[in-house]
Amino acid sequence: LIDRFRMQANEKENECCNLKKKYEKLSKSNSHQINNLEATIITANKRYQLSEQRRRMDFEGFSNDVADIRKTVQRLEDLLLTQVAPSFKFLRENRREHFKASKAVKGKNKRAALQNHLEDLRKRLVSLESEMNNGLRYEST
Repeated sequence: LIDRFRMQANEKENECCNLKKKYEKLSKSNSHQINNLEATIITANKRYQLSEQRRRMDFEGFSNDVADIRKTVQRLEDLLLTQVAPSFKFLRENRREHFKASKAVKGKNKRAALQNHLEDLRKRLVSLESEMNNGLRYEST
Protein backbone atom coordinates (compact mmCIF):
# COMPACT_ATOMS: atom_id res chain seq x y z
CA LEU A 1 0.00 0.00 0.00
CA ILE A 2 2.80 2.40 0.92
CA ASP A 3 4.63 1.60 -2.32
CA ARG A 4 1.50 2.44 -4.34
CA PHE A 5 1.21 5.80 -2.57
CA ARG A 6 4.86 6.51 -3.27
CA MET A 7 4.40 5.65 -6.94
CA GLN A 8 1.34 7.86 -7.19
CA ALA A 9 3.20 10.68 -5.44
CA ASN A 10 6.14 10.28 -7.83
CA GLU A 11 3.80 10.27 -10.85
CA LYS A 12 2.00 13.38 -9.61
CA GLU A 13 5.33 15.08 -8.92
CA ASN A 14 6.53 14.22 -12.46
CA GLU A 15 3.23 15.56 -13.86
CA CYS A 16 3.71 18.78 -11.89
CA CYS A 17 7.27 19.15 -13.21
CA ASN A 18 6.08 18.52 -16.76
CA LEU A 19 3.25 21.07 -16.35
CA LYS A 20 5.70 23.63 -14.93
CA LYS A 21 8.00 23.12 -17.93
CA LYS A 22 5.07 23.47 -20.35
CA TYR A 23 3.94 26.61 -18.52
CA GLU A 24 7.43 28.13 -18.76
CA LYS A 25 7.65 27.29 -22.48
CA LEU A 26 4.21 28.75 -23.17
CA SER A 27 5.01 31.78 -21.05
CA LYS A 28 8.22 32.43 -23.01
CA SER A 29 6.45 31.85 -26.31
CA ASN A 30 3.59 34.16 -25.39
CA SER A 31 5.90 36.87 -24.10
CA HIS A 32 7.83 36.65 -27.38
CA GLN A 33 4.58 36.97 -29.36
CA ILE A 34 3.49 39.87 -27.16
CA ASN A 35 6.81 41.63 -27.76
CA ASN A 36 6.44 41.09 -31.51
CA LEU A 37 2.90 42.47 -31.45
CA GLU A 38 4.02 45.49 -29.42
CA ALA A 39 6.79 46.17 -31.94
CA THR A 40 4.25 45.85 -34.77
CA ILE A 41 1.93 48.31 -33.04
CA ILE A 42 4.75 50.80 -32.53
CA THR A 43 5.75 50.52 -36.20
CA ALA A 44 2.12 50.89 -37.32
CA ASN A 45 1.66 53.98 -35.12
CA LYS A 46 4.81 55.56 -36.57
CA ARG A 47 3.60 54.85 -40.11
CA TYR A 48 0.20 56.29 -39.28
CA GLN A 49 1.74 59.45 -37.84
CA LEU A 50 3.93 59.85 -40.93
CA SER A 51 1.00 59.33 -43.28
CA GLU A 52 -1.13 61.75 -41.27
CA GLN A 53 1.64 64.34 -41.44
CA ARG A 54 1.97 63.73 -45.19
CA ARG A 55 -1.80 64.08 -45.62
CA ARG A 56 -1.80 67.39 -43.73
CA MET A 57 1.08 68.67 -45.82
CA ASP A 58 -0.63 67.55 -49.04
CA PHE A 59 -3.84 69.25 -47.98
CA GLU A 60 -1.92 72.42 -47.17
CA GLY A 61 -0.19 72.21 -50.55
CA PHE A 62 -3.50 71.69 -52.34
CA SER A 63 -5.01 74.62 -50.49
CA ASN A 64 -2.06 76.80 -51.49
CA ASP A 65 -2.34 75.58 -55.10
CA VAL A 66 -6.04 76.40 -55.18
CA ALA A 67 -5.39 79.85 -53.75
CA ASP A 68 -2.66 80.47 -56.34
CA ILE A 69 -4.93 79.30 -59.14
CA ARG A 70 -7.72 81.56 -57.92
CA LYS A 71 -5.32 84.52 -57.87
CA THR A 72 -4.12 83.68 -61.37
CA VAL A 73 -7.68 83.36 -62.67
CA GLN A 74 -8.58 86.66 -61.02
CA ARG A 75 -5.60 88.38 -62.65
CA LEU A 76 -6.47 86.89 -66.03
CA GLU A 77 -10.11 87.95 -65.67
CA ASP A 78 -9.04 91.44 -64.71
CA LEU A 79 -6.68 91.56 -67.68
CA LEU A 80 -9.39 90.30 -69.99
CA LEU A 81 -11.98 92.69 -68.67
CA THR A 82 -9.75 95.77 -68.69
CA GLN A 83 -7.91 95.24 -71.99
CA VAL A 84 -10.13 93.12 -74.18
CA ALA A 85 -13.68 93.92 -73.22
CA PRO A 86 -14.17 96.88 -70.89
CA SER A 87 -17.91 96.68 -71.43
CA PHE A 88 -17.90 93.35 -69.55
CA LYS A 89 -16.81 95.08 -66.37
CA PHE A 90 -20.19 94.54 -64.71
CA LEU A 91 -19.64 90.78 -64.99
CA ARG A 92 -16.59 90.98 -62.76
CA GLU A 93 -18.41 93.11 -60.22
CA ASN A 94 -21.48 90.89 -60.13
CA ARG A 95 -20.09 87.38 -60.57
CA ARG A 96 -19.56 86.69 -56.88
CA GLU A 97 -23.01 88.02 -56.09
CA HIS A 98 -24.54 85.71 -58.69
CA PHE A 99 -22.51 82.76 -57.45
CA LYS A 100 -23.58 83.32 -53.85
CA ALA A 101 -27.20 83.77 -54.87
CA SER A 102 -27.23 80.54 -56.87
CA LYS A 103 -25.45 78.68 -54.06
CA ALA A 104 -27.81 79.96 -51.38
CA VAL A 105 -30.89 78.44 -53.02
CA LYS A 106 -31.57 74.93 -51.74
CA GLY A 107 -34.03 72.12 -52.17
CA LYS A 108 -36.71 71.99 -54.86
CA ASN A 109 -36.40 75.69 -55.69
CA LYS A 110 -32.76 75.31 -56.63
CA ARG A 111 -33.44 74.06 -60.13
CA ALA A 112 -35.98 76.76 -60.89
CA ALA A 113 -33.77 79.47 -59.42
CA LEU A 114 -30.79 78.27 -61.42
CA GLN A 115 -32.87 78.19 -64.58
CA ASN A 116 -34.05 81.74 -63.93
CA HIS A 117 -30.49 82.84 -63.26
CA LEU A 118 -29.31 81.14 -66.45
CA GLU A 119 -32.05 82.86 -68.41
CA ASP A 120 -31.01 86.23 -66.98
CA LEU A 121 -27.42 85.56 -67.96
CA ARG A 122 -28.50 84.62 -71.48
CA LYS A 123 -30.41 87.89 -71.79
CA ARG A 124 -27.38 89.83 -70.60
CA LEU A 125 -25.17 88.00 -73.05
CA VAL A 126 -27.51 88.85 -75.93
CA SER A 127 -27.56 92.49 -74.89
CA LEU A 128 -23.76 92.53 -74.64
CA GLU A 129 -23.42 90.95 -78.06
CA SER A 130 -25.69 93.55 -79.58
CA GLU A 131 -23.80 96.30 -77.72
CA MET A 132 -20.50 94.95 -79.03
CA ASN A 133 -21.86 94.66 -82.55
CA ASN A 134 -23.10 98.26 -82.36
CA GLY A 135 -19.72 99.37 -81.03
CA LEU A 136 -17.90 97.53 -83.82
CA ARG A 137 -20.17 99.11 -86.45
CA TYR A 138 -19.45 102.60 -85.12
CA GLU A 139 -15.72 101.94 -85.03
CA SER A 140 -15.62 100.60 -88.60
CA THR A 141 -17.40 103.68 -90.07
